[in-house]
Amino acid sequence: MNNNSNQKYLELKENLINALQSDEFYELFNNSIKSGKNNFSLYQKYMNNIIDPSWVKAIEDCIIPIDNIIRNPMRFIKQEEEIVNIEQAKKITQESIRHLAQNTNMIQKIDKNGMVTPNKILNILKEETFATYENRFLYTLLKHLQYFIDKRLRILNDSKVQAENKVSLESEFNIGKEQIKYEFSLSSIEKTDKNVKKFKLDEDTSQMDLMHRIERLRMILFDFQNSQLIKSLNGCLQVRPPIMRTNVILKNPNFKKVLELWTFIESYNDVGLSIQVLENQEMPNEDYIEEMFNVTLINYYLFNKHVKPEKELEKAQSLYKEYKPNLVHKTVEEFINEFEMDIDDIERIFVDKVKKATQKRKENELKIKKAIDRVLSKERARKRKLLEQERRRQEMERLRALKEEQRKQRTLQAMEERAKRKALMEEERAKKQALLAFEKQRREEEKARQLEEKAKALKAKQDMLDKIKYNFNSLKGIII
Repeated sequence: MNNNSNQKYLELKENLINALQSDEFYELFNNSIKSGKNNFSLYQKYMNNIIDPSWVKAIEDCIIPIDNIIRNPMRFIKQEEEIVNIEQAKKITQESIRHLAQNTNMIQKIDKNGMVTPNKILNILKEETFATYENRFLYTLLKHLQYFIDKRLRILNDSKVQAENKVSLESEFNIGKEQIKYEFSLSSIEKTDKNVKKFKLDEDTSQMDLMHRIERLRMILFDFQNSQLIKSLNGCLQVRPPIMRTNVILKNPNFKKVLELWTFIESYNDVGLSIQVLENQEMPNEDYIEEMFNVTLINYYLFNKHVKPEKELEKAQSLYKEYKPNLVHKTVEEFINEFEMDIDDIERIFVDKVKKATQKRKENELKIKKAIDRVLSKERARKRKLLEQERRRQEMERLRALKEEQRKQRTLQAMEERAKRKALMEEERAKKQALLAFEKQRREEEKARQLEEKAKALKAKQDMLDKIKYNFNSLKGIII
């Protein structure tokens, strides 16, 4: 209640008290209701949503990088090849001519001038597409984010009651011969405002509460879903973890932020929010009780104003209904004296009556017990159902954790296998290089040996020539 409402209430209260206290009946009514039975109750309940800001900030930090990627999307040329009849070919390219030269069976004829006429030819269709691995990775992340936020918003919307207040009064008292029973109850429920304004991408979030920041994120993600890039990727194959660390994802700053957000979302297993409840039930203070008594008097005046007196009701004869009370013609004492019953008969009748009353009481107690057993059985069944649901949830969490652990183990094994294959390849490469070096050394040694043998042969030949020359000179001297 705002200050203006409080001021109006104080003015109304002052005028009301002055008007009531001027009546002589006020004191009588006030004393009567205070001396009667009065039960008061004032119940207050407040609920607050406690949201973990870490996941909200993690998504907000990635909004600008995602927007940059969507505004400047990556694309590549998709090429499709097919063999078609020559009349269906749209464009003859160098690849078409090269393919025709390699497949001469598709040549129909070659005239005298060397003009080639094929019957079929390779047709190449080139189309620009956005379905790169990086774009499909962004598309998959946006789907996960939408589910991540909607799941938590559903929990918050289910607990949209912020405050609940209830006051009640039950009174029983007498005013002269008139017995009055009065019951009053008033409750109010305050809910969260579901009307959320339109947010801008560059709007300052420092002054917003977490609930409005989450709604802003949901609306921005909805706009991303309606972008040209994401619409063109609808129905494409989503990527599955582990994410391939391509050069674009590792080196592009926008995709690096997207990868960080993916890692955060995949590892965030907490609900991310909780509900804080504050309840209080107490006795209203004396001022509040006094004011409620005054309201009771006003309602009593209003009630008497609209109650018709008997004289007015007598005019409508159709409203009358006649009831005949049951009349007991003889008392028990008269009945006993008339038949002159002895004490044994009286005891027998009394015992029978007591037995019947006891039997009836036992039957009623049995019915009550059965009703209580039914209620307890339903409560036990409800608790078993809740326990079963909790067990299933825990089992699902355990299985999910097990799958995650298995996935990590598979990833680790795959990395170890790649490392082993790399080590084997390095070892094989080293062996090949050693073999090549050995073969090269062997060839060089063989070449050196051949050169050495050749030199020895040349030296032996030269020695023989020198010896022949020497003998020839000697012979020549003898002849001379």
